[in-house]
Amino acid sequence: MVEASENYLWDLRDKIGSGATSDVYKARNLTTGEVVLAKVSKLPSVLSNIQSTDKTNVEKTSIFDQEIKNINHDNIVRFIGTELVIYSDNSNALLNQEVLFIEYCNGGTVGDMLRLPANRYGLTEDIIMQIMKDIINAIKYLHNKNIVSKKNDSIVSPFRYFFSVPLVLFIISGGCG
Repeated sequence: MVEASENYLWDLRDKIGSGATSDVYKARNLTTGEVVLAKVSKLPSVLSNIQSTDKTNVEKTSIFDQEIKNINHDNIVRFIGTELVIYSDNSNALLNQEVLFIEYCNGGTVGDMLRLPANRYGLTEDIIMQIMKDIINAIKYLHNKNIVSKKNDSIVSPFRYFFSVPLVLFIISGGCG
């Protein structure tokens, strides 16, 4: 079964993970073909419930999305945007499920790296030092932009950047709260 938003399409059989509030799928941009991650909320969208007369909330959401899109660092997974699921039938139309799209990193997590046979006795000191430097650089970059990070266990290491570990952060900007 396939689901879509305005600009993306994903197959429900391509599920990468699942949590309490969302499911994560490999998705594809309908125009460019770029592979991305789609984090589909299991809850009704807060954004779709904002009244059109509440311009303050709409403006804050737009500013927040733009601030996140402007983050550009090798060690931070790129935020692409949010959209609502478009249903081909009306059976789920009332759910207004929101989808968060982020850069797809196919290398897995640091935990996945540790499960590789070559790393059964742990990572080398050089690799651990590089991971720590990458995390510190990402956090320093965010703090210099007045953005703080929330605790997150999703540290991923795509093989294309084996020594440059992107840090997946759910971020809160001081100007949008």
